Amino acid sequence: MPGMTGTELAQEAQKRSPSLKVLIVSGYANAEGLDPKFTRLTKPFRQGELAAVLED
Repeated sequence: MPGMTGTELAQEAQKRSPSLKVLIVSGYANAEGLDPKFTRLTKPFRQGELAAVLED
């Protein structure tokens, strides 16, 4: 993704497909600058945590 962050990519993807669900998975998921409208999962995570997020 040269020239853009993962959050910027997610925003652009949702512009093109508004019903697209986005999950930010990162060791820096609580970092400033990440769009709070996206669901986040901070690494490391457990299988149960991922399952819970995907059920929503």
